Amino acid sequence: MANIPCIIICPEAKADHLSKVFEAMGRGPNSFTHGRKVCAKDPAATQSTPPTHRLIQDMSATAELEDMWRKMAAGEAMPQIIWSETGLVTESEAVAAALSMTVFSVAGAEATNWGPQGILDQLGLQYVPEVEI
Repeated sequence: MANIPCIIICPEAKADHLSKVFEAMGRGPNSFTHGRKVCAKDPAATQSTPPTHRLIQDMSATAELEDMWRKMAAGEAMPQIIWSETGLVTESEAVAAALSMTVFSVAGAEATNWGPQGILDQLGLQYVPEVEI
């Protein structure tokens, strides 16, 4: 089974709930809350610029997982999880978080401009600068 590298971007306000959705799906905790901080494109941005979005990359996603994420983002499907039993998020929080994400992959229409920088440029976003080491 081939991997379908994916990039998912969500609004900062939904990062916590979406992290909990991904955790309930078995994708690990804090996927988005520890994801790259993203902000509006601004040459004056600094490491203290508040993020407006979070970005994650999953280079090992399967075609089925990529399809599920796209369906979740479109409001067409959700994982078969009894949300009330997860203790993480309610079903309505899970659905709202899923609807907030944007999924990009090498299998999608954006494949010709694949890569985080190309996607951020399309959206008028940039990484929040990190502290230089």
